[in-house]
Amino acid sequence: MLWALLRRHGFAAELKIGARKEAGRFEAHAWVELDRVPLNDETSSNRQFVPFDGAITSLETQAE
Repeated sequence: MLWALLRRHGFAAELKIGARKEAGRFEAHAWVELDRVPLNDETSSNRQFVPFDGAITSLETQAE
């Protein structure tokens, strides 16, 4: 996973997860941002999703 690789090498990457309701269906999307720039989403489809509030932390951080 890109997010984990970047974090492991000291980059403050963020995993963003967003959702939307489209034609009566719930849809979700995830993308990685570094300095608020999406890295793995060339289509910019993340702009159509409302990101969940709050940071996603790694399981390693949560276990400490």
